[in-house]
Amino acid sequence: MTTGDGSKAFSYRHGDPAITVLPGGDEASGVNDRGVIVGSLWDAARNRTVGVEWSHGRPRRELPPPAGYMLSQMSGLNNAGQVSGNAWELERRPGRQFLAVPGLYWPAYPDSAPSVLAPFDDTGDHHVTRGIDDSGRIVGYAKRGQGPDTAEYAVVWNRPDGPAVYAPWAPGAIGGTFDAISPNTGVAVGLAEFAYASPRPPDSPPARAQYWTGKGPMRVLPGLGPALFTAAFAVTDDDRVGGAALDAQNRVRPVIWTCASKQAYVLESPRP
Repeated sequence: MTTGDGSKAFSYRHGDPAITVLPGGDEASGVNDRGVIVGSLWDAARNRTVGVEWSHGRPRRELPPPAGYMLSQMSGLNNAGQVSGNAWELERRPGRQFLAVPGLYWPAYPDSAPSVLAPFDDTGDHHVTRGIDDSGRIVGYAKRGQGPDTAEYAVVWNRPDGPAVYAPWAPGAIGGTFDAISPNTGVAVGLAEFAYASPRPPDSPPARAQYWTGKGPMRVLPGLGPALFTAAFAVTDDDRVGGAALDAQNRVRPVIWTCASKQAYVLESPRP
């Protein structure tokens, strides 16, 4: 929430009389079934963003980035206590053309060191994590290219210490992201992006919610109309997907797809 003193991290459980402000927090980014929350705060004394884990409304541990990196944002927390996040590299390494913008992983054990997710090479890719499931599988996306030629690729790290797997694009898409993963079933959802020559063909929204089980082609979820935008931000083990959809009056509506696997479909052919 935003106050006169800036943004404040908070939690709320259904039935509580009021929200609980999380001490010192600027942003809350993830919560697990035990009520543990991760987020971040700006530490002016150290001139950096600090990752924080709260339990029962009180700070539980600090989540520092690996040496040589500056934390940008926390992104997820699973029921095992493992955490994902994002950072910037502080200095360019010898032989590397670009500064790294990698994803990060923190083990559940407080004394264990955080690590940088692989891969990172000299292509200029920026890796962004968005969520982590109960097995430690992490999803997000990579930004490849510079300026108007930038493309986004949905990414899965099946293990925090393993390489990234690039998911297929939806047919006709020019990019895609993953923004969430189910706790135990391995389903990832996000956004597929499209570009068209003007005028845009009918039945062709510029973006669609996408749905991937970890194998096979990328599928998309239906909208409130054949040419209307959709996006997906959450997915559960019982096959519900939460997101947003544009309605016929050009208003963005929160939506839930139930039995999403039965609604998701492969686009028939690439769009022009």
